[in-house]
Amino acid sequence: MSRYLSLLFAALLLPLAACDSQPDFDKGMEAYKKGQYATAVKVWVPLSEEGHVKAQYQLGLMLHKGIGINRNDPEAAKMLGKAAQGGDARAQYLLATMFSAGHGVKRDANAAARLMESAAKAGHGEAQIAIAGMYRDGIGVRRDTVAAVKWYQKRAETGNAEAQHLLAGMHAEGLGVKWDYANAATWYRKAAEQGYAESQYALGLYAEKGQGVAKDPKQAAALFLKAAEQGHAGAQHKIAGAYAAGNGVSQDAKAAIDWYRKAAEQGHAAAQADLARRYAAGNGVAKDDVQAFMWFILAATNGDKSGVRQQEEIKERMSPQQLSKAQAEAWKRLNSKKK
Repeated sequence: MSRYLSLLFAALLLPLAACDSQPDFDKGMEAYKKGQYATAVKVWVPLSEEGHVKAQYQLGLMLHKGIGINRNDPEAAKMLGKAAQGGDARAQYLLATMFSAGHGVKRDANAAARLMESAAKAGHGEAQIAIAGMYRDGIGVRRDTVAAVKWYQKRAETGNAEAQHLLAGMHAEGLGVKWDYANAATWYRKAAEQGYAESQYALGLYAEKGQGVAKDPKQAAALFLKAAEQGHAGAQHKIAGAYAAGNGVSQDAKAAIDWYRKAAEQGHAAAQADLARRYAAGNGVAKDDVQAFMWFILAATNGDKSGVRQQEEIKERMSPQQLSKAQAEAWKRLNSKKK
């Protein structure tokens, strides 16, 4: 470990130094909020030199993000390091992300984890989620799923939907806790009730299968619809299937097509294949071999090759012009996704 990091981590154990420069700092913050960045810098630089950790953090943030001054990650890391030494949890968190990404400092997962845990212990919510993930995946620390659960739980109990969702996943997979779909469903529900789309989708799958909760097609469809309306491609595909089959909702071929298309446009391979089948059969939409062939190409490219045989059947009845048009449209869509 470098001398810089050794001093930094030693300083994290020290209490936060008192500072009587708060009125001056507040003047700088007032200027900052008004977009008067030069004034803010003018106020905060001398404060930072006196050891004012809030001023050090704000200057580090400005340097890192290029707010009102040229972005300079190496200088940002130095300034944030000073604030981190002073016990500022925000600085510890931001500097941890820089060590993780190698921005302004040499990439160092161990340093990132130590800073992240210091910020987490100080109550920084995002740091608590981040260190949980690091323990779960063994990044910068020895893998410890029990510790991951502890940090997810700590953050989840504050009502944070992301942490609730991630904690639910730990219960669902039996990582760090006993494998328990009912507990997973409880945490998914807490996040879903806050509008968290990933949890709405996951809880919808549980209701669809009767896993961890009673089987309830109507509840599943309602949850899929909520997540779909937020742009969740998997949920869009699921609610499309529900409308197509009349499962939990009234059968509606047009609504099914609309949702299949929304998911397909996002690159959802299964939705692309299902939309292709409906164009091929004229099911809920005018029959169109060009559209069917194009969507089958996209589905296969994205990993769903379930329609390869049907695609070949369609190809046999297409003219060279139709085939060329379908391939050109597929290529155009693929290229637009790469940009």
